[in-house]
Amino acid sequence: MPASSSAIPVRVVIITLDNHLSGAVTRAQDHFTRAGSGVTIGFHAAADWEEKEELPRALFTAAGKAGLMGMLAPKAVGGQQLSILCFCLAIEEIA
Repeated sequence: MPASSSAIPVRVVIITLDNHLSGAVTRAQDHFTRAGSGVTIGFHAAADWEEKEELPRALFTAAGKAGLMGMLAPKAVGGQQLSILCFCLAIEEIA
């Protein structure tokens, strides 16, 4: 895939239950980097989060930037005050 000066950067995030895809993700990221495609891949294994008993702050930061945090919170406290239907549709789309 030839690099294009007008390529739009794309970030793909893969979340799995374990590390079974880590090798494939590394190979794919190497390919995209060599091709200069502007595609980056983030890989996370939920098993690592479970073992550490914590979720990475970057996950919440990215969700906030995507508008996924505070969907149900009132506007008075900085939320979006969306309906439960809107919230459910967003979660279904992500899942």
